[in-house]
Amino acid sequence: MWWCNKENTYTENYYAIPAVRSNDQNIVVADINLDGKPEIVTRCGILNGKGEKIVNNGCIQKEVVSGLLSINDDAHTGLKRYIAPIFIGVANVDSDQYPEIIVTGYDRVRIYEHDNYTTPTKEWRIENLSKFQYYTTWHIFTFGGAPAIGDFDNDGKAEIGVATRFKYTVWKSDGTKLWEKSINESGSGFTAATLYDFEDDGIAEVVYRDEQFLYVLKGDDGSELFKYPVNSETLTEYPLVADIDGDGQAEIVVTQDDENNPSTNGIIAFEATNNDWSTTRAIWNQYGYHITNINEDGRVPKIEANNWQLAGLNNYRQNTWQSTQEKESDKFRYQIDKPMRQRFS
Repeated sequence: MWWCNKENTYTENYYAIPAVRSNDQNIVVADINLDGKPEIVTRCGILNGKGEKIVNNGCIQKEVVSGLLSINDDAHTGLKRYIAPIFIGVANVDSDQYPEIIVTGYDRVRIYEHDNYTTPTKEWRIENLSKFQYYTTWHIFTFGGAPAIGDFDNDGKAEIGVATRFKYTVWKSDGTKLWEKSINESGSGFTAATLYDFEDDGIAEVVYRDEQFLYVLKGDDGSELFKYPVNSETLTEYPLVADIDGDGQAEIVVTQDDENNPSTNGIIAFEATNNDWSTTRAIWNQYGYHITNINEDGRVPKIEANNWQLAGLNNYRQNTWQSTQEKESDKFRYQIDKPMRQRFS
């Protein structure tokens, strides 16, 4: 953790413990207890701005899994769990004012409430595989990417979408499955997706890329709106959506890496054929993007608004335009050359 003073110089404040810095995890900053000060959520516990653990539940270690954001050995298969990425998101998935911590990884989705960060209020398996399937697909090591959280079906409530090696699945916050789609993601098992309401109908579409294709899926039932060949070896990455050319409409940006055809490697951008995609922000600045973490002009807000408390938001890894914010249309733009023009219908 580094402090920035008024002169824009930085001083080191503290180091995180070694386990917090290791083993592929994303760290989330959010005011989870609504005291006006942001907390730091990691797989090893929750820290305040001074680096003090306000929730200390141990940490995930190889073959010994205990504490916050973790599970023990897999009783379903009798196999030991090995270290793999843990992913965290924050959103309000119930009726109170406090956000929940949503954790994915190790074949689980877990939801933690503000009054108990030691035991998940809800927990369910991502893929209920047999012992044979675990061995033959290497699922003993990795499964479950970063959660995409938003209103997939226009019911006014946040749902949770997660990719594994075989499927992209969307759940209600009680663990009820909304839909699932078969994918080809054997390279890692923990890619992720972006949400965006292209048609401005209240339903967030899912933008996802596996090892072979870029998909745009209808949020309420998973049906394909768009499919385009984009190869990747995959790890933890995902496509993003932003207005990258300043035309007032969203574009999709995705990477491609093909070891068999390296001349095609790079970044691909897609835009609407008939200029009919909705307006969005011109920025997507980080892996745990959730709109309120960054201003439209690229400045980090001194005091971040709580995403889950703002009208039309309560999402994570979704872009949109905030109707209350002033348009700053030319302050933070990237120019693309000859974008691919695509539409969904």
